[in-house]
Amino acid sequence: MKKLLIGLGTVIIIVFGGYRLADHLIMGGESYYVQITTDGEKQVDQSSDGQKITSYRDIQKKGTKK
Repeated sequence: MKKLLIGLGTVIIIVFGGYRLADHLIMGGESYYVQITTDGEKQVDQSSDGQKITSYRDIQKKGTKK
């Protein structure tokens, strides 16, 4: 019984450590934020079941490239 508990505890520790490692590798990195500096053009469409869908399009000013 003692060996079973030690083995179960070891497996739990290994799984938890693997989860934390994967979380760090996949979700790690610097946080950054995007600041929107221009107004977009609001576009309201309607889906086939009648639900309204709002989206915003980027308005490109003359003489500028993306």
